[in-house]
Amino acid sequence: MRLNWMYGALLASAMVAPSSAQISVYIGTPPPVIVYEEAGPPPSAGFVWIDGYWAPAGHRYKWVRGHWERPPFEGAYWTHPHYDHYREGWEWHEGHWDRENHDNAIGATMIMIATVVIMATMTTNHDCTLPTSNRSF
Repeated sequence: MRLNWMYGALLASAMVAPSSAQISVYIGTPPPVIVYEEAGPPPSAGFVWIDGYWAPAGHRYKWVRGHWERPPFEGAYWTHPHYDHYREGWEWHEGHWDRENHDNAIGATMIMIATVVIMATMTTNHDCTLPTSNRSF
């Protein structure tokens, strides 16, 4: 019965845990000055101008030209790539499409589902005690 409780807790934590990882890229020298480009007219309605940026290329920087892009979903906005300076060097943060979600409705829903799963598991097992250890530290 305790295994069912632990499986429920494991499932709930897996549902709530973030699912993305980030790899940090550091470059010792600062990025060059931003190049401002003329956007020109959009190819069609609904396109967004993505400014050019300096991307890491080995231990140097490579200019990526600005371009027009259609947002991948309704309400999407572009978060421009940028660098932050730390002791290790200049850390690269990739640009990405994001959505406005200030109330974090998805995270709140996942927590609520996880809570229901844990509570259902605990009430059906009738044995909700956590395992204890006889070891003293």
